[in-house]
Amino acid sequence: AREERSILQDWNETGDEHSAFENMIDVLKSQVRAQPDAVALVFTEQNQQITYHELDILAQRIARRLQQLGVGAETLVGICVERSLEMVLSVLGVLYAGGAYVPLDPAYPQERLRYMCEDAHIGVLMTQEHLMERFGDQGLTLLNVASAIAPVEPLAHVLKPSMIEPTNLAYIIYTSGSTGRSKGVMVSHRSLCNLVLAGGRAFGQQWGKRVLQFASLSFDASTWEMVSALGMGGTLVLAPKDDLMPGAGLQGILRDYAISTATLTPSVLAALPSTLLPDLKTLITAGEACSAEIVAQWGEQRAFYNAYGPTETTVCASASLCQPGNERPTIGGPIANMRLYVLDELLRPLPPGVPGELYLGGIGVARGYFARPDLTAERFIPDPFSLEAGARLYKTRDYVYWRADGEIEFLGRVDNQVKLRGFRIEPGEIEVVLEQCAHVQQSVVVVREDVPGEKRLVAYLVPRASETLDLEAVRTYLRSKLPYYMLPSALIVLDALPLSPNGKVEQKQLPAPQVAQVEGSVQQQPRDTLELQLVQIYEEVLKQGPLSIGDDFFALGGHSLLAVRLMAEIQKRVAVPVSLSMIFQHSSIMHLAAALRSAATVPPSALVPIKAQGMQSSLFLVHPANGQVACYYRLAAHLPDAQPLYGFQDLSVYGGAASELSIEEMAAVYIQELQRQQPSGPYHLGGYSFGGLVAFEMAQQLLAQGQRVALLAILDGAGPVAAGGKVPSATELLATIVGEAIHKASSMTLQDVYAVLEPLEYAQQLEHALDLLRTHGVHLLVMEPDWLRGQVDLFARRIRAAHRYRARVYPEQIVLLRATLRDALPYEEDASEDLGWQRYTQRPLDIRRIACYHEGLVGEPHVQEVAKLLGSCLEGIVHISKRK
Repeated sequence: AREERSILQDWNETGDEHSAFENMIDVLKSQVRAQPDAVALVFTEQNQQITYHELDILAQRIARRLQQLGVGAETLVGICVERSLEMVLSVLGVLYAGGAYVPLDPAYPQERLRYMCEDAHIGVLMTQEHLMERFGDQGLTLLNVASAIAPVEPLAHVLKPSMIEPTNLAYIIYTSGSTGRSKGVMVSHRSLCNLVLAGGRAFGQQWGKRVLQFASLSFDASTWEMVSALGMGGTLVLAPKDDLMPGAGLQGILRDYAISTATLTPSVLAALPSTLLPDLKTLITAGEACSAEIVAQWGEQRAFYNAYGPTETTVCASASLCQPGNERPTIGGPIANMRLYVLDELLRPLPPGVPGELYLGGIGVARGYFARPDLTAERFIPDPFSLEAGARLYKTRDYVYWRADGEIEFLGRVDNQVKLRGFRIEPGEIEVVLEQCAHVQQSVVVVREDVPGEKRLVAYLVPRASETLDLEAVRTYLRSKLPYYMLPSALIVLDALPLSPNGKVEQKQLPAPQVAQVEGSVQQQPRDTLELQLVQIYEEVLKQGPLSIGDDFFALGGHSLLAVRLMAEIQKRVAVPVSLSMIFQHSSIMHLAAALRSAATVPPSALVPIKAQGMQSSLFLVHPANGQVACYYRLAAHLPDAQPLYGFQDLSVYGGAASELSIEEMAAVYIQELQRQQPSGPYHLGGYSFGGLVAFEMAQQLLAQGQRVALLAILDGAGPVAAGGKVPSATELLATIVGEAIHKASSMTLQDVYAVLEPLEYAQQLEHALDLLRTHGVHLLVMEPDWLRGQVDLFARRIRAAHRYRARVYPEQIVLLRATLRDALPYEEDASEDLGWQRYTQRPLDIRRIACYHEGLVGEPHVQEVAKLLGSCLEGIVHISKRK
């Protein structure tokens, strides 16, 4: 019932032109002859395109240069080229020259690229000018693709016939290896030709189709995309990496370039918004298990295939045409010239319904692993079911069973190999690298799914006896050895691995990673509104928290698909440009915020939604003297779920000198923003420190409008300054800024800090202040004297505004949340029980006391009590309103 169907033989019998196709050059040349003026390649970035005739000429130019360098049959040529037309031309040039290409991803760490070059004995490497320095010390012959495709004298060098045999190598692709070394899979021209012809029949490819080039060249799916387009006379559409990330970019490419065929992993499809794409007629998914939900989402009005095939069997061995509404997709049956066997331990075929291991045979089976005869013999075994001399089966280690309808149901892996977002990963390779790190005795790497739908790699490490692990050093070492998709998202140190009675690791007993266990976490709260917004977005996208600004997106489980979601949320909620490359290069919150600040072009709004969700009336809090509202981040987290919180930030902190607005002018500006958000009262206002004074004036102006202010809460802010009050010096203000910042990590009081700074010149004071901050692990937004000088100037402006303010008596009640512990310099005003507020209200002051210092009011753990007190005040107002 499953006898071999030879497409090559079919065409021989019919006299079709394809009968001679036993190498890829013949396949491509047939398309050049058939349609020389048809568009073969399109690159979206510069809207470049070339025809089949032009493709042939350019590939021949590259092939001539390669042959001059001695490239011929079985010669391995490395290709390290960014996604571009030159990438495809390099592949074709190597094949035209008769050689075999070895793709080297420019994104891989330098040491992995070096290993692949050495392991494959590469002598010639094709690359681009800006990448050449990465290979300059390896003794390779480097060929710049741009110079190789430049015009030459017509007879400078004649391209020799390639004389390729069907069994000659077409390419080697490296895959993850359980022994700690990645291994090169050798694929022949015969296998590659079968992929073109059998794939074209299996997936209904037709001439003139537009095929998306999505996969990295280092993965075999890219081979399928190239040969399915160019081998069948279609157009291959390439785009920059950032434009292909799931989201608006990929959606736009599929739509705007009328892509008719695309091969995408289920993870990508799950992250891609489902919209009408009428030109997308054929959709193939592969690389990991596909769910019925994905088919339901993407299978309507198009041919949707679930394909299966290890790299060792030339990309694709089987496929299933899936219909929406059916059960979980199978991996189908064999494509032409491939055979699938479900066998027991003795290599005996199993009947339908009985699970066993899947073995693959046929033309697509690779030649083996390059220079790894032992591993080749282990995984490529003699085929007991074939009459062909030398035929072999590939042992997949996949656990499956035949269904009654002749399709195969995938059950899982026999070994530990995993597929994560389409990437094939051997945890053993990561474990070997980990155990090469200093002080690591044991390790185990697993895939966890603590958040449904979000799988990630987690590494558990046991240090050597009496030694301490530097997790930052471990991660740096991993980055130098492994590609990005193999890096564990969390490193967790254990005293010992949990073992079963037979000595195996009990994976179910391995603890779930916590934020505090993730490497790179610097426990700092947001320092400005931008960092506050990023923390909130990170927490929502990663579905975990609370996070600090030192937390790294990828260390917390982020990956390329989540990065797309992160980028979209930042673009939607923060008025600054952001790209995926920025997220990859600056993956911690503090570093991304720094990059975004430098790119900012649109000033943010004065009103910042710190916690926008909730059914209750919003609470509005004014910034302290530094102009930022990030101090309210932890407060928002502890307020009742139904309580929204907004903050007023001073826009002057985002550019140029701070404004000299008076308290009255500031209040008027913030009221305009307030009433755009909430046109009428009752209003709930407040402010921390200096912000309490502005909130007080806002309440006065709102009452003058005839509006109702239901709550005015002052968070440890002093009352209006009496005429003739002391104006602080720059040194006193600097000591206040530094002292409050280091208070948690130091026993120094503000007076101590002032005593240290006061004898120095002001320039020296600034430098010494930064040293104090660094010593106590505190990092300002910019650790430079000029920036710190600007903060002191800003503080001084606020103090001057407070001294100019002449307050009126407020007719309603004021709630004062007062820190009971005082650590103040002499300039600081009224330290009485009421902080000078009672004389400015006609009603008794409602004082709520918290046993902490001033700066502790908005920090853990005391902010929890502040949130509880504010929540009770707001709840009391709601109850009174209901009774009325």
